[in-house]
Amino acid sequence: MLGGYTSHVRCLKISYLKSREYPINMINLSYDKRTIIDLVKRAYEGRLVLPDFQRDFVWTRQDIEELIKSLLENVFIGVLLIQKVDNPENPPFKVTTVKGVPPEKMHPEELILDGQQRITSLFYALYSPDYPLRNSSYPYAFFIDLEKLAEDDI
Repeated sequence: MLGGYTSHVRCLKISYLKSREYPINMINLSYDKRTIIDLVKRAYEGRLVLPDFQRDFVWTRQDIEELIKSLLENVFIGVLLIQKVDNPENPPFKVTTVKGVPPEKMHPEELILDGQQRITSLFYALYSPDYPLRNSSYPYAFFIDLEKLAEDDI
């Protein structure tokens, strides 16, 4: 729940059926609906992680503000692509945590294949990790003006 709004995203989950070779006919695609807060919490807990081939987190303060505004206005923010990890001790790729989550918390249950910038942005806005955003020198904290939110003046 962000500012009194429950926001959901559509997740397309990928799992592979009993083959390390991953032939295309063995891929199982499914769809589920989760809350943004659940995904960000799973990232904070180190259960939702990134394959190490993902690009670095690059969004700016303005990008994060626009994402939060879209969520508060109930604008569709896209589909996320999440891969289930069948064996957390042996994920299909080398993995890393969402930026700001300590690596020692990592227990990979799912991989973010698409949506890393959005999930990392919301993690940053909600947990205020101690690193500066792109084009800034200091960490940033996000606040929501509840009076403007109540007046629908986001």
